[in-house]
Formats: sequence, C-alpha cells, structure tokens
Amino acid sequence: MSSLKSSSIDEKRKQKISGNDKYEENNWKDFSLFVFIGLVTTLGIGFFGSNFIFLTSNDNLEYFLPTQKTSYFKAEQLGGGFSCTSKPKKFNGFSVGNWPYSMRKSGFLPGIFQSFKNWIADTTSSAFIKNRGIIKSFLTFFSPGKDNNNMFSNHLFQMFLISPFVLAFAPLSYITSLFTSFISAFESNALWSFAGFFLLFLWPITISISFVNFIQYILLFTFYPLFTNIEKIKEIIRCYAHMLSLFFGGFVCLGALLNLNTTMAIISTVIYGIMVIMSLIN
Repeated sequence: MSSLKSSSIDEKRKQKISGNDKYEENNWKDFSLFVFIGLVTTLGIGFFGSNFIFLTSNDNLEYFLPTQKTSYFKAEQLGGGFSCTSKPKKFNGFSVGNWPYSMRKSGFLPGIFQSFKNWIADTTSSAFIKNRGIIKSFLTFFSPGKDNNNMFSNHLFQMFLISPFVLAFAPLSYITSLFTSFISAFESNALWSFAGFFLLFLWPITISISFVNFIQYILLFTFYPLFTNIEKIKEIIRCYAHMLSLFFGGFVCLGALLNLNTTMAIISTVIYGIMVIMSLIN
C-alpha cells in the first residue's frame, strides 16, 4: 500500500516537473471563449449605454417621443386652426397624419363608419402618447442637471447598470402598452369599446398597438439614436472608452485566473492592476 502511494507521489512530481500537471495546464480554448464573451459584452454595453446616455442628455425628447396631440393629427383633423402648407410636417422620419391618424375627420355628427375610424385613430394616438410619456418621464429621471458635478459617475451608472436592464425590461413595455391601449380605447369612445370588447374586435386593435409600441421601444434604445446622430454616439463612446477598456480587461484577467496556470494568472492580474492604477492617476 505504501509503495503504491509513493509511486503515485513520484508520478505526480514527474508531471509537475515536466509541465504536464492538468491543474497547471493553460486552457487556451476556454480562455479564448471567455475573452470573446467579454468583448461582445463590452461592445454591447458601450453601444447601448451610449444610446441611453444620448437620450437622457437630449434636450428635445419631444422629437423622439412626441406626446402632443398636434404631433399626430393635422390642424384640420383636430378641428380649428389654419395651415397654408400642402404637405404635413414630419417627425421621427414619418409624416404626421399618416394612417391611422389620417382616418380621423372632425364633425358635429359623424356617421357610424366615420365614428369607428375616429375611434381607432384616437385610441392609437392616445395609447402612443401615454406610453411615450412614461418613457419620457423615465429618461428625464436620469437626465443630469446643468449644475450636476457628478455627471461622469451618473453616466457610468447609466451605461453599465441601467441600459442593460432597459433592454431586459422590453417585454414589460409590451404589457404596459396593452394596459394603456385598453384604457385609451374606452377614453376615446366607450360605446365602440364595449362593442369591441364583446364582439372581439377590440383585442386585435389593442394587441397591434402594443406590438408596434414594443418594436418602437426596442428601436429607441438600440438603433434610432445611432441613425439620428451617429457623431454624437461616437463622441460618447470615445469619452468612456477607457472605462470600457478596463471593463474588458477585467474579463481578460478573470479568464486568466480561471483557465490559465498560476504564472499567467499572476502576470494578467498585475498588468490589470497597473491599468487600474494608471486610470485612477489620470
């Protein structure tokens, strides 16, 4: 028994000397995978976080999230007002007065069919106004004040913590839209809403509005700011590039600690520590 134990120890010592000890091997495959995941995560946080900072720092959220009735209907559709322009104004890349808003016609006693079309147009606009108002209030809450001395830390908080959760809460925006669409329908015309509730044509209308709101929510926090002002997004990314590089460096260091031998792990940790110290000094 003792001879078997001693031979096992000798074999272990030989593996250690030859560098074949499985506990000291460098697992480059898992390390590379870990680094790749860190790179994708860093790029995602930088991209989505910059979009979120762009929105919270914007002074004209009404352009992105119109909450005024006049943004959805032309003056003659609302009854009153005068405009000599033949083409409607535009917002968000879409013409104001497009379907379904173009269905709305003002009148003292609209016919049954026109009343139905007015109900759809009013329900849609009211639901969009409510949902966009909620999002606008959320963004305004994180908007830094003009005299805010902690703007940098506030933006870091938004980039690394808030923006990932904003995308994760996208399904919640769909549920909220269902509720606001339902309420908006009854506010617009209770008779048509009750009829739609029992005849089942209310549900496809509210579900469609909610789905469009859901898609626009995702686009707002992902690609729309990029298409609106790509130079500003680039500027935000450059401003916080060093923090993103430290975040990625943390992934590399952690990957080395988990998958590389002691020597490589120590070297990676020391290099990362130097990077953090230099960042604090600068």
